[in-house]
Amino acid sequence: MHLRCMVSCTEKNGFYGEEGLKYTFANNTFTAKKPVPIAKKYEDYANSLIQMEKELNFCVVNEYRDGLDKIGLHKDNERDLNSLYPIVSFSFGATRDIIFKRKGFENVSIPLENGSVLIMYPPTNDFWYHEMPIRKRVKEPRISLTFRRIENKKESD
Repeated sequence: MHLRCMVSCTEKNGFYGEEGLKYTFANNTFTAKKPVPIAKKYEDYANSLIQMEKELNFCVVNEYRDGLDKIGLHKDNERDLNSLYPIVSFSFGATRDIIFKRKGFENVSIPLENGSVLIMYPPTNDFWYHEMPIRKRVKEPRISLTFRRIENKKESD
């Protein structure tokens, strides 16, 4: 998906996880593909960081070609997302800022540098919106691997 279109097309994204899982956001539904070895390695690392009862089981891979690609202001509050679990994001490539916004509070800007890990613990998404705005001076690409807990499979599957 080219992020310039804010999740409305699918060329520069990948969706990986347990067989049968689906993730719906921005009026699009994506079916998990079997994780590639590097995504599985980072999934295992993410799970070791948070140590929850169940594991994070879905990875969204985003490619940002340069500073013109962005993610608009949003909350990760989709129906299939288990909101009791943290979201863990690994960043590679160009440094980009994630900005958290909440009415009545000052914005919080965090630079996501190459090799950094961001863990959004609950209830962050209940109270804060976040975005990755355009940064015209950034000319290099960035890739993020973001892991979450999706629950939309029948337990018998």
